[in-house]
Amino acid sequence: MTSYAQTTNRFLTWLGNDKIPTDSEFRRYLAWRRKKGISQGTLRKEFWALRKLAKANKWPWELESDVAPAPKKKPKDNLIKPADIEKLIAAQHKYSKAERFYLAIATTYIVRRVALSSIKKRDYDNSTTIIRPRKEGRPIRHLIPDVLKPIFGDYRARECTGTALSAMFHRIAVKADLNLNQGVAWDAIRDCQKKVLWDACVANRIDPKMVTEYAGLSKEQRRRESTNSETGGHDHTEILCKDPGYVSLQIHKIHPWLPVWEKALFPRSFQEGVPEVSEGEMRDHTEILQLLSQIVHPARKPKPK
Repeated sequence: MTSYAQTTNRFLTWLGNDKIPTDSEFRRYLAWRRKKGISQGTLRKEFWALRKLAKANKWPWELESDVAPAPKKKPKDNLIKPADIEKLIAAQHKYSKAERFYLAIATTYIVRRVALSSIKKRDYDNSTTIIRPRKEGRPIRHLIPDVLKPIFGDYRARECTGTALSAMFHRIAVKADLNLNQGVAWDAIRDCQKKVLWDACVANRIDPKMVTEYAGLSKEQRRRESTNSETGGHDHTEILCKDPGYVSLQIHKIHPWLPVWEKALFPRSFQEGVPEVSEGEMRDHTEILQLLSQIVHPARKPKPK
């Protein structure tokens, strides 16, 4: 049974007598649930579920979104800075194939730890990958950036536990010589990435709502995002594009961490801005130039006397 169905059944049982609820009863129900000791996040979900129930049955609903329980603020010690994430990427050569794979996904797509743990080899091929959220949202197929294709091709993922992933994150941090707070883990990268991509969209004159599409948020989540001050307070209820490949392309063009991956994986190509050229390619280029020189300036034969 979905959380929406559970909430509506619980509310209707509490209401009783098949009567039409009023605003006062909606408020009393939410107060009753709060006294039961449920978390602020769960109470907020129930608020939006009741709103959906009222709209579907054409019941009066005058509670505004600002009445909704405020989302629980993340402790500041659970945050991670963009510069720290770039350090994690720069140290990729120290990681195992699995560690490099999960870090690549976490720093490219907006994904929770619970979704990371469910990824299997069948979810990706040589060009696309599917992210399947375990909480809310919808599965979405993303394009794999060219720079990360070797990482995907080099690892055969299988479902793992969240505990194992958390331990892996801390191993990665140690290998990168980062002294992060105990509460920092995969979800901190997700939260940071949402903000970084939002700012990148604004800087490049791209509709920031593209970030919610890229994250695969459900309509309910996009409605909640509309009250989030960190994302500018815009309404996110409309779908921008039915083609997730288009969304991936637009985001990857401006994603600030993909160039960091490229520099970490192919460092020689970034030295002095000159592309890396092998010795064999250099010999081929030299031979071609010599042939062209002979064609343009052929050797003159001496005139017969």
